Amino acid sequence: MSSLEIDETKTAETARSSEEITLRVVGGPAAGREYPIRSKRVTIGRAVSADISIPDTVISRVHVAISKRGKIWKISDLGSTNGTWVSGDKIKGETELPMNTPVRIGNTLFELYEVQRVEEPTSLDESLISFRVNPVTADSLLQLESGETQFQVHREKKKLKAIYEVQSLLTSVTDDTELFHKILELVDDVVPSNNSYLLTYSEDEEIFEPVAGRNLAGRLDLARENYISRSIVEYVKQRNEGILSVDAPNDERFHSHSLCGFNIQSVMCVPMLGKQQLRGLIYLSAKKSDREYEIEDLKLLSMIAHSAGMAIENNRLIEDNIRAERMAAIGLTAAGLSHYVKNILNGLEGSVSLLRLGIDSSDENLMNDAWEILSKNHKLMSTLVMDLLNLAKENPVELGMYNVADMIIETVDLIRAQVHDQNIEFILDPGLRAAQKFAEIDSRGFHRVLLNLLNNAVDAVKEKHGDTGKGQIEMALKFENEGQIMVLKVGDNGIGIPAAQTSKIFEMFHTGKGERGTGLGLAVSKRIIENHRGTIVVESSTATGTTFTIKIPTKYQESITDCFQKKKDKSE
Repeated sequence: MSSLEIDETKTAETARSSEEITLRVVGGPAAGREYPIRSKRVTIGRAVSADISIPDTVISRVHVAISKRGKIWKISDLGSTNGTWVSGDKIKGETELPMNTPVRIGNTLFELYEVQRVEEPTSLDESLISFRVNPVTADSLLQLESGETQFQVHREKKKLKAIYEVQSLLTSVTDDTELFHKILELVDDVVPSNNSYLLTYSEDEEIFEPVAGRNLAGRLDLARENYISRSIVEYVKQRNEGILSVDAPNDERFHSHSLCGFNIQSVMCVPMLGKQQLRGLIYLSAKKSDREYEIEDLKLLSMIAHSAGMAIENNRLIEDNIRAERMAAIGLTAAGLSHYVKNILNGLEGSVSLLRLGIDSSDENLMNDAWEILSKNHKLMSTLVMDLLNLAKENPVELGMYNVADMIIETVDLIRAQVHDQNIEFILDPGLRAAQKFAEIDSRGFHRVLLNLLNNAVDAVKEKHGDTGKGQIEMALKFENEGQIMVLKVGDNGIGIPAAQTSKIFEMFHTGKGERGTGLGLAVSKRIIENHRGTIVVESSTATGTTFTIKIPTKYQESITDCFQKKKDKSE
C-alpha cells in the first residue's frame, strides 16, 4: 500500500456529498493514522478502554475527550498528567476545536478535518487538486504496479533521484540562506517554473516571509519582485496540505484578486512540515503558455518539501540545544568560579587600601607594592573575562589571513617582558622572524590560545626551576601536506603533567594550579582550535616537561569543503 494519499475535491454542481469528521494524527508514534469520528463524544488515550487508542507512552490512559455541541466541536482535558495544548496554548476546561487546528497530547499531534464522501462518480475538475504527503521511505517510491510503462518507471526513478539529492544537499549545506537557494535550484531542475519561492514561517509572529526566490534567469531580488498569492498561502497553511491549481485565477478556493496582474495561470504550493510544526512553504507559479503542472509534479514537490521541513526543524532543534547547553555551561562556570572571583576581588580591595595608605603616608615603596598587587589581580580578572567570552561566543570564528609567525613573535615578546626577571629562556625557530607564514584564522582567538599555552609553560618551568635560569620554553612552526596544514609546537622543560591527569586537562574546571587557576584556559583553547577545524594534543612527562601540538588548516573554507566531500565519499 502506498503511503501517499490524494484528496480530490469535486465541485458542488457535479457531485452530491456528505460530511464526515476524521481525526488525523500528523505527528508522534501514530503519525499518518486516521480515525473516523462516528459519535458525538469520543475519548482519546493510550488505554484500550479509550475510544481511540494511541500508542504514546507519554499520554494518560484516557487523556482527552472531543464532543459535538450543535455544529461546534469542543475538546476537554480529562485530568491528564501532562496536559493538552490547542494551537500551542494549554487548555483549561472545555475549549472550542475548529477543523484543522493542531492539538498536542504527549508526543502526539492530531487535528480534526472534514472529509467529503462522494456518492455519485463524476468527472474530476482538474483545477481543484490537493495533496498530502506522509513520511515515506525511498524504497516505497519504486513500488510500481503491474503493467506500468517504461516512462512511468523512469518517472519514479527521477523522483527517487530527486529525494536522494535533496537529502544529500540538506546534510552538506550549513548556511540557512544558501540552503534555501539550493533547495529552489533543485526544485527548478525537476519541476521547472516561471517563478519559485521558499517562505519560512515564524510561529511567534504567525507570518510567512519569503527568504529565497528564482525565475528563469536565476535568483530573484525579493525586495523588487514578488508573485506570491497570500490567499493561496493562507489556504495551504490552514489545511497543511499541498495544492495544485491549473487555473488559479478562476479557482474558487482562492481570492481571484490576489492573482490579478501577475499573468499567472498555474500554481503549486506545498508546506514544509517538520515533526513538531509547520516550517515554511515552497511556492511555484507558471504562465499557461510556458508550463502546466501535473499531479506527479505535486507529488514530487510535496516529498521534497517534506524532507526540507524535517531537515530545517532538526537544524532549529540542534541550534536550540546548543544554545541551552552553552547557557548551562555558563551557569556552571559562574558557580565553579565564585571562589576564584572572590579571591580576585579580595586582592583588588586589599591593593586599593594599601595604595590609599601609601598615598596618605607618601610612602613610595608601599605604593609600588600596592601597584604590583593591583596589576597582578587586574591580569587575573582580564584573563578570566576573556576565557568566559571565548567560552560563550556564539559565532565560532571571525576569519582573516594573518602571518602566524608575526603573531607568535609578538606574543612571545609580550610574555618575555612580563617575566624578564625570572631567567626563563625562550627558544624560537631560527628563521621564524623572517618567515612569511600565512593562515586563515581568527586572530583574537588564536592569540588567546598562544597566551594560555605560554602562561602555562611559564608556570610549569617556574615551579620546577624557579629563577635558576634553567627554565626553557620552545616554539616551533612548520607547514605540512603541501602547505595546507599548519603545525605549531609549544614545549617546556617544566614540572610536567602526571600521566593520570593528561586525559583531563582539557576539561572545564580541571586545573593543576590549585587556587591560582580557573580550569578554563585549556578548555577554551581546545574550543578555539576545534572551531578552526583543527586539533590540539598534549605529550607530557614529569621528567622532561610538556609539549602541546596544534594542527590547523591554513584555509578554513577549504577544510569545510574537504570535510563534506569526505562525508559524501563515505556515504557513497
